[in-house]
Amino acid sequence: MNKHILFSGILTAATVLGAQSATPTFVELSNLKDIISNGYCHGNAILVDVNNDGNFEIVGKGRDLNNSWQTDIFCVSGDGYSFTKNNMLSDPDGCSWERVVVPIDYNCDGNVDLILASSWNAKLLINNGDGTFDANKGLVDGFALDGEISIDGDDSEKWYSGLMAVADFNGDGYPDILTFCGDPRNDQGTPTIFINEKGSGKFTKKETTGLKAHRGGTLAVGDFNRDGLMDIAVSGWNDDFGNDCIKVYKNNGDLTFTEVASDSFAKSKAGVEKGAIKFLDINNDGYLDLLVTGESCVNDWAKSAFLFKNVNGTDFVKIEAGLQGICKSGIDWCDLNGDGFVDFVYSGESDKAITIISYNNGDGTFTLDSTSIGGHRGGSTVELGDFNNNLVPDMLVMGYNDNGPHFQIYNSMQSRGVNTVPSAPVALSAKSEGDATIFTWEAGSDKETPAEALRYNFYAKLTDGQIITLVPVDAVSGKLKQANVDASLTGTSYCLNVPLDKISEWGVQSIDGGKATSQFAMASTAGVEDMEQANASFVIDGNILTVSDDMEVEIFSVSGVSVMKSGLKSGESVSLDLESGIYVVKTSSYVTKIVVK
Repeated sequence: MNKHILFSGILTAATVLGAQSATPTFVELSNLKDIISNGYCHGNAILVDVNNDGNFEIVGKGRDLNNSWQTDIFCVSGDGYSFTKNNMLSDPDGCSWERVVVPIDYNCDGNVDLILASSWNAKLLINNGDGTFDANKGLVDGFALDGEISIDGDDSEKWYSGLMAVADFNGDGYPDILTFCGDPRNDQGTPTIFINEKGSGKFTKKETTGLKAHRGGTLAVGDFNRDGLMDIAVSGWNDDFGNDCIKVYKNNGDLTFTEVASDSFAKSKAGVEKGAIKFLDINNDGYLDLLVTGESCVNDWAKSAFLFKNVNGTDFVKIEAGLQGICKSGIDWCDLNGDGFVDFVYSGESDKAITIISYNNGDGTFTLDSTSIGGHRGGSTVELGDFNNNLVPDMLVMGYNDNGPHFQIYNSMQSRGVNTVPSAPVALSAKSEGDATIFTWEAGSDKETPAEALRYNFYAKLTDGQIITLVPVDAVSGKLKQANVDASLTGTSYCLNVPLDKISEWGVQSIDGGKATSQFAMASTAGVEDMEQANASFVIDGNILTVSDDMEVEIFSVSGVSVMKSGLKSGESVSLDLESGIYVVKTSSYVTKIVVK
C-alpha cells in the first residue's frame, strides 16, 4: 500500500480532560534494600539518567545510619522496571558529610553531570557518558562558587532541599546556578546567581541582581508569569522585613530581578524558615502557584504549610487549603492519580516524622494522606517521577525516619488509569530579533492535563554542533534525563540569545502534569520545502526516502525502538515499509518526526 507520510508540524489533537481516577496505592520497592542501604539520611537523592540508557538512576548523597554514619555518594541503576545494581561514586575530597547532589549538563554535551554543593566548597563531577564519574581526573578545573553557604553544626537537619537550583537565567542556552551565599549563622544567606561561561566549567558570580538575603531559607525557580524567563521564589528571615517572609522575584531579562509587591506576602503572616518552597500549578491556568513549608517565627515558631494562588502572573493570594504544617522538609509535585490536577507530596517534621500525600480536588481543597508513606524528617527530600517507564508516577523519599527505613522508593501501582503521553506543540515559528531569536508555537494537547497547564521543553542545535535544552533530554526519544522539570517553560514562546543564522534546527516538546513528555515537534517539519531549506539532505516522497549526501539514516518508533537503519550513498533511495504511526528520522546531523498514514 502506498502510505502517505505527513510531517508532524501539521498535526492537531483535541484536549480531553481526564476523568476522576482512583487513589493510587503506593508499595515500597521490596528489593531496594538488597541493592543499597536504607539507612541513608543527611543528604538528598534524585532521579536522573546519567548513563544515557533511557532509564532513571537514583543518584544521591547520604550518611548511612546502618554503617556508622559513613558518608556515601551512590548511583543505583536498573533495567527500567526495577533497580538492580549500585555503583558507589568516589568522594572527591572526603568532605561530603553535609553536601547535596544536584544535576547539571554544564557543557551541553547531552551528559548529565553532578554538582556536590552547599558545603566544603562545591565540586563539579564530569559524566563520562556512561554514568561513571572520576572524582579525581573528572573534576572540572576552575569550578568554584565563591562564598557559597555551608551546612554545618545546627544546620545539618534544617534543610537539604531548595539550597540550589539550575536554570538558564540569561537566555544563552547554558544552565546557570542559583544558590545561597554567606554564613547562615550570622543572619546571612543571599540567593546568588553564578553565570555559566559557555560550558567552560567556570561560573561567574553576579554581584548585583536585586535578590535579598534570607537566613535559613530555601529557593525555587519557575516561569510564574509565562514570559519565557526563569523567575525565583525565596523563603527565610529577611533583615529588611525584620522577620521570616516570602518573596517572589520577576526576571527582568537582564540578570536583574524585581520583587513582586504582593500584599498577601506582607500581611498574611506566612513567613517561614527551615522548610521548603516550590512553584506548581494547582488550578491548571498555566500560572505557577506557590507552596511553602517551614517553621514560622512570625507565628510563634509554628510548623506551617502555606499555599498561594497566582493571579494571572501579577500577584499571589493566600488560600486556606487545610494543609498540615511541617518543617525541615522537602516538596515535589506530580499528577499522581491521573485526574488532570497536579498533586504534591511534602515530607518533614511535625511532632514526629511525617510524609503527606496531598491529592488535589480541583476546587482549591486537598485530601491529605499521612499514613500510606513512611515518615521522614531531618531535612527530608522528595522526588516524584516515572522511574520504570510505565506512565505511572513513582516516589522517592529520603530523611530520618523515627520508625523505619530512612531511604525509600515507592511504586505507584496501577490502581489508577495509566497516564497518556501528550501530543507535541504545533505551528512552530522563529524570527530574528537582533542577536536573539524569538521562538513561538501553539499548545500541545493531552487527555488528562488541560492545554493551558502543559509545560514545554525547548531544544536547539547550533551550526557549530552545540546542543541546547532547558531540561536535559534525549531529543530523539523525547525522554527526560531528570525528573525535575522546574526549569521548563509555562508559556508558548522563548527568546534565545543566539542569532537565527547560528541555529540549524530547533524543536519543542510538551510535558504534562504527570511529567510525561511528547516527542519533539521540529521547526523544520512543516513541509518538504522547509526541510530542504534547513539542509536536511533528504527528501521523502510518498514512501520513498532519497538522500543528497552520503549518510546513515535510522528511523525510530514513537517508543524509541529502532525500526530501520541503513547507510546510503548520495542520490540513493530506499522504500519506507512502515506501519501507520509516528516515527523519528535521524541522520548524523538532523532529527525530524514523520507521520505514516
